[in-house]
Amino acid sequence: MKQIAVLKETAHEWYAQQVAKGYTEIHQASRPLWGDATHDTWELPCYHGRHAAAIDPKGKNAALYRKNNAESDAARLLFVTEDEAHEAGLKHYQAMRPSVLATIDLDDYRDHIIEKGLEILGEQN
Repeated sequence: MKQIAVLKETAHEWYAQQVAKGYTEIHQASRPLWGDATHDTWELPCYHGRHAAAIDPKGKNAALYRKNNAESDAARLLFVTEDEAHEAGLKHYQAMRPSVLATIDLDDYRDHIIEKGLEILGEQN
C-alpha cells in the first residue's frame, strides 16, 4: 500500500480524534473504505481521495480492513512533525549535495526541505 507523509501540525482534527481513540492507522482513497471509523466528505484534505478510514491496528478486523482498503487503492497516511520532515529532507540533501548546503541559507529553503522530507518519509515502508 502506498504511504503518504502528512504534517501533524496541519492535519484535520478528525484524524487526531481517531488517533486518540487508538485508531492509529489512517487510510485514504477515492473510493469508500473499511475501518473502525470512516469519513466520506470533501471536508478533509484530499491527499489520496475524499474517503478516509481509521483502523485500530490491534483490532480483530484490522487485517481484513487493510486487505480491502489495499484493493481499493488506498494510501496509508503517516503523520509526522514538521521537524521530522525537515530532518529527513536535510539528511537527503546532506548526502546528495553537501557542497551546495554549505553555500546557502537553510532558512530560505526550509519549506522545500520539508517538502522533500515528506516525500522521503512517505516512500519508507
